[in-house]
Amino acid sequence: MILKKERLNDLLEALASKATVYVPRELDGQTRFAPFAKGSAVELGKAKTVFSPKETLFPQTETLYTYAQLGEDITLCETVNTTNQVLFGVRSCDTYSIERLDEVFLTRTFIDTLYLERRNNTLIVALGCTEPDRSCFCTSFGIDPAAGTGADIQLTDTGDGYFVEALTGRGTEALQAWSPFLTEGQKTAARELTFSLALDTSNVKDSLEQLFEHAYWNDLSMKCLGCGTCAFVCPTCHCFDMSQNNKGNTGYRFRTWDSCTFSDYSMMAGFHNPRPTKMRRLRNRFMHKLSFFSDRYGSSLCCGCGRCIELCPAGIDISRVIEDTSSLMGAGAEQQGSTAVKEVAS
Repeated sequence: MILKKERLNDLLEALASKATVYVPRELDGQTRFAPFAKGSAVELGKAKTVFSPKETLFPQTETLYTYAQLGEDITLCETVNTTNQVLFGVRSCDTYSIERLDEVFLTRTFIDTLYLERRNNTLIVALGCTEPDRSCFCTSFGIDPAAGTGADIQLTDTGDGYFVEALTGRGTEALQAWSPFLTEGQKTAARELTFSLALDTSNVKDSLEQLFEHAYWNDLSMKCLGCGTCAFVCPTCHCFDMSQNNKGNTGYRFRTWDSCTFSDYSMMAGFHNPRPTKMRRLRNRFMHKLSFFSDRYGSSLCCGCGRCIELCPAGIDISRVIEDTSSLMGAGAEQQGSTAVKEVAS
């Protein structure tokens, strides 16, 4: 079935009458997934948004529960999310990233109920890419930019419309409501995309482990500002801090995004910090992305979206880190340290 581009806004208005529909929009000069409003411009032509749709499932600031004390009685009220939402126009790098967040928040014996509620109430509509940005390298991690694995519905640009196909049972059910906006049509063959960045990531995990104590990390850390921009624009970073706001006998507990590059992130009781230097914190970031996460979940935590490359004010480039470490190993660099000295992943 085909969704003609002139019917796009009609469909989005219909969806928005029953759920919060997040679409790529330009706000304050930057693109991000924001609620659709009638008459608002939808930015589906860009390869990716500046900010990923991560914040729709894992908000930057989120209340966990409220509490109140009356005498000796204490009342706790957990936050409950029941709002249905649609993520429309999600690229393959971001559907891959959502699968990684699912692994973190929904597997290995721990279930994050707030994330689970949002995830269960979310329909994901993916849109295949037609032109990658110069910083994109998703294919280096085996991601198909034309197929949003993990999405419920896949859209493929046909020029004057989008070929629509369901990928899950939820997607099949959702398309029943889309039928008034669809016409008969066939899927066209996907055009092969040319990426400026094409990396060999097959040995990156082993290279990083062997170079754990290499001087390369100290040299790289000299550039890092420790600002956390990389973590905040990354669609897979999931570190958070928790705090509370007390007002007399009432208050609330909340969590906010955090970054392992912040000096306070790994601070422990008694002011002990196992990563007291910027070098150790920066090294941990890349080790977690490209090695530690794979040890635990079997996949890379980097999706090759290139957002951190574009926005790092110091010009630190994860694709260069991958290339540099591979070159160092290929050149027979001294293999100091071993996997036994790896820090605990954040």
